[in-house]
Amino acid sequence: KNMLQTGDYLLLDVAGYSKIPFQIHDKVHGRHTDSPANSPEKEFLLHPLKVFGILPEHYGKITLTETDYEAAGAQDVTFGFKVHTSCDFNLEGMEVNLCPNELVGLHHVLTYNLTQLARYLEEKDLIVKEKVVGECMTQLLLEKQ
Repeated sequence: KNMLQTGDYLLLDVAGYSKIPFQIHDKVHGRHTDSPANSPEKEFLLHPLKVFGILPEHYGKITLTETDYEAAGAQDVTFGFKVHTSCDFNLEGMEVNLCPNELVGLHHVLTYNLTQLARYLEEKDLIVKEKVVGECMTQLLLEKQ
């Protein structure tokens, strides 16, 4: 349960948000799953499968799983490919078989509300020792009290 001991450090890279609603489902889901088949977003998600000759329209569909971690102000969004029809491919000399109902992870996004995250870390006795704010990322060096 408590992996960190007093005096231990934790380095956390965070891509946060503060001015958009906590629920980003419609924007993220629609952008990747409802977009036209040849859109850049869908191509980004499906590229790894296409490299191995797995054509999504023949073998399955994109899925979206969301998990909210309210206490930490976080939302976990995972895109996957759910296999409908069995398919085989070669991966660096090894034969791989994807079976029906198998879920292949494609893209994982974990977003935080930085204000809620800061409160959550304080509750867990993690104190910010150093904070570096970049254009898109914030890096936090935390110490367990």
